[in-house]
Amino acid sequence: MIAPLELLDFLWTLWLVAWLVAARWTAKTVVRQSVAARLSHGLLVAAGALFLFGRLGRLGPLVRPLFLATPWTAWAGVVLCAVGLGFAVWARVLIGRYWSGSVVLKADHALIRVGPYALTRHPIYSGLLLALTGTALARDSLGGLLGLACSSPVPSSSCDKRNASSSSTSGPPTRPTEPRSRR
Repeated sequence: MIAPLELLDFLWTLWLVAWLVAARWTAKTVVRQSVAARLSHGLLVAAGALFLFGRLGRLGPLVRPLFLATPWTAWAGVVLCAVGLGFAVWARVLIGRYWSGSVVLKADHALIRVGPYALTRHPIYSGLLLALTGTALARDSLGGLLGLACSSPVPSSSCDKRNASSSSTSGPPTRPTEPRSRR
C-alpha cells in the first residue's frame, strides 16, 4: 500500500507537470506585472515549497510533529490536497488561454463566471490554498506549517493586484446570464 506522503508527492508532481504543459497555451499578454512584484511572489512560493517539500522543512525542530500521531490525519491531508488540486485544475481548464502564472492582462480577455468561478472569485488560488493546507496537515510538522504560512499570503496579494488590473478592463462575460461570483 502506498504511504500518504508518497501519494502526496505524486499528486503534486502530476499537478506540476500538467500545469507546466498547459502554460504553453495562453493568449498574448498585453500588460505584465512588474519584475519586483513577480520576484517577491516567486521568493515566497520558493520558500513555502522548500519548507513543504524540501529538506529545509525536515531540519532539527522543524520536523517536530504538531498533532498526536494518528494515521487518519495524513490521509485527511491527502484528501484535502487532492480536492484542492482538482478544484484548481477545473478552474484552470475553464479559464483556458486567459490563464497566467502572474498578474497580467491578456488580449481579448473575458470575465469567466461559470463553474468554480461562480463559487469563488479566485478558484485557482482557493484550490491551491486548500491543497497546501492538506499538504501541511499530512506533513504534520512545524516545517509544513511554515511552508503553508509562506505560501498563504501569496494568493491574497496577487488577488488584490488581479482585481485592480481587471476592474477597469473587464471584457464581456462568457455567459452574461450566469450568476456573479460571491466575494
